[in-house]
This record gives sequence, structure tokens and C-alpha cells, in this order.
Amino acid sequence: MFLEELHFVEQHGFLQQDISTVINNLAVTYYQWGNIALAIDKYEKSVSMEKRQFNVNHMDLSIALGNLACCYLDSGQLDQALCLSKEVLTIRKRELPPSHPLLAHAMRCLSVCYVAQGRMEEGIQFADDALRHASTALPDGHPYLGFYLYGVAECHRQTGAFDESVEFYERAMDIFGHHLPRHSTALATVKRD
Repeated sequence: MFLEELHFVEQHGFLQQDISTVINNLAVTYYQWGNIALAIDKYEKSVSMEKRQFNVNHMDLSIALGNLACCYLDSGQLDQALCLSKEVLTIRKRELPPSHPLLAHAMRCLSVCYVAQGRMEEGIQFADDALRHASTALPDGHPYLGFYLYGVAECHRQTGAFDESVEFYERAMDIFGHHLPRHSTALATVKRD
């Protein structure tokens, strides 16, 4: 369906942004199907189009770069994932107000990249920064805070700092317990860990 939509958009002279959006959506579909190689191919095309269309600080470009970074991370291309995640944070710092929650999200993505590379100190630092930022950007008890708490807990667990990880897991469970259904996958994951 997306391929048909893409051909239609290209043939009828739609804007490059429309084509880039269709390609990005196609990449999302491939990613959800587990076809990381095709998702990377489409995300790379989307990023290339975004770079030609927008300036280097555009938020749409940061979203496309973030999507591509996730695919690189999942495919084990850790250096590329880290490089793109840094670029996403740089763009968002320039384009968003300092209190915007998407800054915390970019910090969290950097944390995940560092942890995947075994660079635990940097991973913990960015996880802590993301949590600190999210705590000021979001209201107390916001469900997203649970995910940032969980991220910090995971970093500490992976370094063997189990006492610290338990504290963050418990705080995450408290938030998830108030906001998510009892049979939520996120809540089950935190309980398991």
C-alpha cells in the first residue's frame, strides 16, 4: 500500500515533504515487521530528502535522524547510532525551548547508545540528565517519568549497582501503577526486572 502511495505521490508532483513522509511511514512499517535492513534503507532516503529540503536544524530532520539511529542501534551499528543520536540532541537543543520534553528523549536515546557500546559511565550520565530534565519538563507523576526512571534503573543494574537500580525500579513501578493498566507490558517489564 505504501509503495503504491509513494508512486502516486511521485507521479503527481507532490511536495518533497509529502514524499519524505510516505518514505518515513514505509520505513516505520518495515521496522515494525522486523525488517531492519529495509527500514534502514527507507529511513536513509527520508533523511537524505529532509536534509535537502530543510536546514540542518529542522525538527522533522531530527525525528528522521532519531528513527534511523534506532534502526542502526537494533542492527548493531552502534557508532552510527551514537553519531546520529548526538546530532538529534544538537538539533533539539538549538530548536526547542530548554524545558521541552523532547530534549529528555534525545538524552535518553544517547544513554541507550552509550550503554550498548559498554560505555556505562556516559550511559548513566545521560540517563540521569534525561531524568533530571524530564522531571522539570513534565508534571509530577507523569507516565513518561516512569520510562526515564526505568532507564536509569537499567543503567545501574547493568553496572551491578543493584541497590541503586531497585530504588529507580520502585519509583517507576509507582508511576506505572497509577497510570497504566494492571496488565500493561511496561508494568510487567519493570516488575520482572
